[in-house]
Amino acid sequence: MRAAVYQAVRWRAGGASLAIWTHMAARVVIVTALVWAALTFGLVWYWTGYYGDVAAHRYFWLWILTWFFTEIIPLPFGSVPYRGGRYTIPSLYPFLCYKYNLGGSFSGVLALCTVGLSDHGDYLRRGRLGHVPAAARACR
Repeated sequence: MRAAVYQAVRWRAGGASLAIWTHMAARVVIVTALVWAALTFGLVWYWTGYYGDVAAHRYFWLWILTWFFTEIIPLPFGSVPYRGGRYTIPSLYPFLCYKYNLGGSFSGVLALCTVGLSDHGDYLRRGRLGHVPAAARACR
């Protein structure tokens, strides 16, 4: 009888140990993902402000919101406030890209910050991060 009790206790302790290790691994993965996201957004925020001036910082979260609802989850009928008016998301996102971020989309700037701006910084400074139409260049 004692052998069966000891075996049950060992099995239960082994299961509890596996649960603890699984929870710890999940926490490590979540914390790593959150730290990566925070650092990446911090880098993108810094470099957009560096190349796009203070206005790029002012409209940074609006730029990310319009990017998300334009490229990730298309929401063509949605509108967002901008300088006292409401504009549709698909029309405001390219405007914010060309006006404040030198024609660069959020995903393009994110890729540059992830890869490194040392190779592409001159393109960003000259406004060659995306296809910038002549009309948008005149707005700057």
